[in-house]
Amino acid sequence: MRRILFVLIALMLGGLSFASQTPFDAQSSTQSRPGDPPIASLITVSPPDIRGIVTITGVAGAVFPGAQVAIRNLYTEQVIYTNANVTGTFSATLFATGSTPFWISAAVAIPPELRNLPGSLPGGPGTIIYSTTAENQTGTVTQLIMDGDLADWQAYPQAAAPAGGSFSLRNPTSIYVAVDNPLLANPYDRLRLAFALDTDLYNITIRPDQLRVATIRQSVPVIREREIAVNLGVATTTVELRLPLELAAREPQIVRLTGIQLLDAENATLADIPLDMVVPLVLESDGAVYPEGRMAEESTNFYVAGALAQGASYWTASGRITSLNPSPGDTLTLDLDVTLLTPNLPLATIDLTMLGDLSLQPVSVAAFHTNNGWSNLLTRSGLAIDNVRGDVSLVQTSADWTHITRLTDRLVFGLRFNVTIPANLPPGIYVPVFKGAVQTAEGVVTPWVANGLFGEGAGISRLPLTRLPLTLNVGEQADNRLYWVLFHDQPSNGSRGILADEDTGKAALSNRVKFNSPTYILPPGAYPVEPYLPDFLPNAYDLSATPLVPLLFPGGRLSFEITR
Repeated sequence: MRRILFVLIALMLGGLSFASQTPFDAQSSTQSRPGDPPIASLITVSPPDIRGIVTITGVAGAVFPGAQVAIRNLYTEQVIYTNANVTGTFSATLFATGSTPFWISAAVAIPPELRNLPGSLPGGPGTIIYSTTAENQTGTVTQLIMDGDLADWQAYPQAAAPAGGSFSLRNPTSIYVAVDNPLLANPYDRLRLAFALDTDLYNITIRPDQLRVATIRQSVPVIREREIAVNLGVATTTVELRLPLELAAREPQIVRLTGIQLLDAENATLADIPLDMVVPLVLESDGAVYPEGRMAEESTNFYVAGALAQGASYWTASGRITSLNPSPGDTLTLDLDVTLLTPNLPLATIDLTMLGDLSLQPVSVAAFHTNNGWSNLLTRSGLAIDNVRGDVSLVQTSADWTHITRLTDRLVFGLRFNVTIPANLPPGIYVPVFKGAVQTAEGVVTPWVANGLFGEGAGISRLPLTRLPLTLNVGEQADNRLYWVLFHDQPSNGSRGILADEDTGKAALSNRVKFNSPTYILPPGAYPVEPYLPDFLPNAYDLSATPLVPLLFPGGRLSFEITR
């Protein structure tokens, strides 16, 4: 029977109402058994380490003894499997640099052939755990764009050379250099910068037509040479360069620039530009730089991530949005500071453009059809009408190659969405949905999730969906309704689940096979009273996505009344 991904909200809420942590199921006060979901209150997620790896730990009783545990990062779709011991304790590590939802399922056995399949996880009922460590958004990013325009250096007066005409600074990870000299207007084939890190001597050679790769050579105390990722910007008489400090074995105390040579194709010197500058240190970091500057308005921060190349790698983003309660016709700004982890992208790759698309998915909107296993669009007889979408396209944006920072194993850039809420948008709750793509110099556009430029992965969901962990209350609606279903895991004569009486006529469940039975009949037995939100997760076995709306765990109370 097809397994449908619905989160068991009641189980999670019930587990949070108990003050003490014991190796028992908080929902039934008995020891966890096969078929029980993991107990959220007994599971923790550590802060990420320097590599972005978190440790997910379940203490005794988190799952039933000896369970095979599957854990999925719902942003990146990375999955790991581990075994619980005889007390129901387990531990696993995954990549997650910010606040991330994890789906955790436990089963008696998960055969190898059912693992690593796109879509829903094998195993029993799942619990969603959110890590609580948000990515640090307070650090200052070095605000320099390597485009040959030196105007942005005016923000760093300490970087100017006393004699004028050149600038330099460094943060803990990079050196930035800018030179304005009429000799740069003359033809040359390559540029060589000589510098010293304490007593170690280096030079870096780069061609103006290869803006992201250079050859670095160390001459003292040892001789060695390799290619590195850089950022170069050139104009008529100016040049700007960012190069990584990772080539040093230790953090240097003094960085000194010696000079620049302009070379021909045979490495013969055409001109010398002396520098002799000690590079000042600023306590900033490399990151996304926006041509218009950083967002100055008060904003709400968030974190999101996703898969690259069918799971071959990942991307992460720190985001900011200026308003969560816009009215139709209002404007707002949403920024994404994006990092693509691209260890297999050739250093010689040039002239990429990053594209971003933002749309809205309705959550609770009377005028739109937000169906996913249900529909609020009905026939006269009350039958659900399926496959009617209500998505709203908002805006697209891009970051060109000049505004993309190339680091050794990643690309860093900013995507700014200047959004105007459509004046005719019905009031209600919406969730922003993001799609990323890359365009090559030849004009070929490829989604980030597709195999190709960023690698070759084994596969992820059939229709990947990146929901931002935000809810926009358009028109500031005070009350919004989400439909709840009972007995969704206990079918009756081909029907699956029943809605509350007060929702009859407002919505109907989508059977897709036959008319729903007028009477729901179940044989005698014990049945869990577990309300489901049918719109909360994808209603398909080959899809995986984050919850439709972020829940404010821990906390909350669910009350209900059953009438016989």
